[in-house]
Amino acid sequence: VDAMYGYKVTGLGDVNGDGYDDVAVSAPAAVDVIGATTIVGAGAVFVYFGSSAGLPVTPSRVLRSSTPVANALFGFSVAAGNVTGDSKKDIIVGSPAESYTTSVSGLPASATVTAGKVYVFNGQTIAGAGPYTSASVFLNGSLYFSNGVLGVLASNVNTNALFGFSVAATEDMNN
Repeated sequence: VDAMYGYKVTGLGDVNGDGYDDVAVSAPAAVDVIGATTIVGAGAVFVYFGSSAGLPVTPSRVLRSSTPVANALFGFSVAAGNVTGDSKKDIIVGSPAESYTTSVSGLPASATVTAGKVYVFNGQTIAGAGPYTSASVFLNGSLYFSNGVLGVLASNVNTNALFGFSVAATEDMNN
């Protein structure tokens, strides 16, 4: 099975607050179990906490989508920064091929789109035993998607927006 392990290797800084830098290794095609019997490549990010001895052989944490979707490419992009304002580094993960149902303009008023998501995993919970809380950011609603006229003319629900293709963190932008 080709999990694309090592597609992205990201220095995270000190996520768990122990004084040693940590590393994330993504595998956008890593297998996951969806439902009771379906095994698909949904993606994962493996986090290794640094120590005085270096990095461990096995991952310290494994991050996955809270709603795994086949071929979502979870882990296609990875970054770290203090997004939540709690002085801990958070891990930002892009999943540019993730699909979800959203409201759209036109009829029918909802559609499943493959537009991508970005997940932010709270560094404070990653440092603990879990569960690892995350928030997801995605394009949602009729401002972004339309079924067009009769579901055909001017429809954009089949366009892959690739939201999460690239992610980054920055310092406080409004201060």
